[in-house]
Amino acid sequence: KERFFDTKDADALVDVSTVEHNPIKEIREAYTKRLDLIDDEALRKMYRFGVWAAVRGRIYNWDVQPLPDDMAWDDVWYGLDFGFSVDPAACVKIYRKADVYWLQEILYQTGMTNADLAAALKAKGVAGSLVVCDSAEMKSVEELRQAGICAVGAEKGPESVKAGIDLCKSRTVHITPESTNGIAESRTYKWKEDGNGNALPMPVKYKDHFLDAARYGITFNAFRAQPNLWRL
Repeated sequence: KERFFDTKDADALVDVSTVEHNPIKEIREAYTKRLDLIDDEALRKMYRFGVWAAVRGRIYNWDVQPLPDDMAWDDVWYGLDFGFSVDPAACVKIYRKADVYWLQEILYQTGMTNADLAAALKAKGVAGSLVVCDSAEMKSVEELRQAGICAVGAEKGPESVKAGIDLCKSRTVHITPESTNGIAESRTYKWKEDGNGNALPMPVKYKDHFLDAARYGITFNAFRAQPNLWRL
């Protein structure tokens, strides 16, 4: 930003593109509708109009660290957020040592049917491991099970999003360097604001697929010993 946008570099050409420049009409229109639903001014400036904007109220301040060598993990499992056309399916591999977690991006892709998703997960060695999925799509969870994936629905209940975020914030969490989409999401994931700019107890619903998958997995692991805490 400082080199190419705040000043003009005579040896550089800056090309700014937005969704309006997408030559594929169907994708352009579908994604424009999705972007127009963003109810945060800073994120709308960034993603809808390609304008630099400061993000306030960032939820996670997770750092980027590679997986440690020769770590004896307490648990290793996966979180999965479903998606299809505009929103990607996201799968996160979660490593835990005590209350310290590492998140590794395994899959982040649009246009995948459940059959495609199951095949991709198997190809990445996920079959046989626990995969905690968005329980709003239990039909998809069941289709993954029938395809040989050990899929379960995430635990949900009243205010479970806020409770899950609070739990994740109470842990030490690192994102691996190759998890580029997860790193990008974590830098703009923020609380909603009221008309006076005060933070509300709910996140802006955009660019949260990796983070939702991580939250499903972390909260399921933390609360599975307390099955009455939330209902499935």
